[in-house]
Amino acid sequence: QPLEALTSASPVSDGRPRILLVEDDGDVRMAVQDMLKSAGFEVHEASDGMDALERLQEMMRPPSLIITDVMMPRMTGPQLAKQVHETMPGTRVLFMSGYSDQILEPVGNSPFAFIAKPFRATDLIKTIRAILA
Repeated sequence: QPLEALTSASPVSDGRPRILLVEDDGDVRMAVQDMLKSAGFEVHEASDGMDALERLQEMMRPPSLIITDVMMPRMTGPQLAKQVHETMPGTRVLFMSGYSDQILEPVGNSPFAFIAKPFRATDLIKTIRAILA
């Protein structure tokens, strides 16, 4: 299924926002996934940018939000966002990084936000709700 097919579908199926979590560190990915699921989000996960593109192909509906690490092997978070925005413009992205000096360039007119690692679950959820509001 091409990414273009996802653009016309609704990102929310049962009222729960759908999140694609992209993080190469398995322990961090599991911890963030637990935070998100505890807050009631539908979570899909990927281990890096290339894996995320594959997951997007498999998803029946586009995500409400992509949460991605900035620095990952094979494809960085910004590279992933750029590719996603070529076929799914306007997709919201939340970048996360442990590097405070990270400089992120906007991808077209697509909305994105940033959260510094480590973060508390309450800060993550508050940030996500603000992005999705």
